[in-house]
Amino acid sequence: MTAADWIKFTPGWLAFVISVGTLVHKWWRGRHVRALGPDSDALRTLLADFRTWFAMTLDEPVTQTQLQNTDGTTSAHQRLNDLIGRRSDKELIKHLERVGEHWAQFSAYLMPGSPYMQPGTSQRAEWEAERERLWDEQRRISEEGRNEVEAALGRLNKLERKNLKVS
Repeated sequence: MTAADWIKFTPGWLAFVISVGTLVHKWWRGRHVRALGPDSDALRTLLADFRTWFAMTLDEPVTQTQLQNTDGTTSAHQRLNDLIGRRSDKELIKHLERVGEHWAQFSAYLMPGSPYMQPGTSQRAEWEAERERLWDEQRRISEEGRNEVEAALGRLNKLERKNLKVS
């Protein structure tokens, strides 16, 4: 090949390499954006709410009435499932599904009624034992739930950092 051939073919090959590089970069960035999914702020807010709700058991047992009177708790599991469906990162989905499972378990161990409803003296010992059992389960499940929320937030942060690097 002569110098004249190089001068003719070099711009075409450079344009081809730049075009392919641009397409690969666009595909790679799209992959990260799809993994993160839309509404990452809504997911972060919901996970922060779950962390707060799981922390409610630290001081006293949570009753059904208390949880129902807390804003957003009744539809939280459905909102989480809706946000899971919009993600493609398998690790983030796994953590979010575990948060949902812990929330369902946590809801199953709620104490019935309000804390002011107490039985008479004859049933007091049974009531206290049941209350302690439910509270122990609530604390155990909420601890596991908080750990999963932290893992999900960590994965969400990692995906956002990757998305910013690729942009």
